[in-house]
Amino acid sequence: FTPFAHALVGMTRVNADITQQLGSVTSSLSNDVTGFSTALGGGLDINVSKGLSVRLFQIEYLLIRADGFKHEGARVSAGIVWRLGGERK
Repeated sequence: FTPFAHALVGMTRVNADITQQLGSVTSSLSNDVTGFSTALGGGLDINVSKGLSVRLFQIEYLLIRADGFKHEGARVSAGIVWRLGGERK
């Protein structure tokens, strides 16, 4: 078994363009902001062989904050991990 954790931090650009048409009148609105984002998580791999593992689960918490806008979410995933390259210790 190989448990793991990660912390990713960076910047996110959030943009939106809205166009509304009422009869012959069209109005448009555009907004573009940049802010802080992060993904924090971890999981558990089951080692099958030297270069192959089964990712039993990976859970992440996601956060975006930009100009008063806040979005939070979660992601759960599973899969296969194929390791390339040097010796695994």
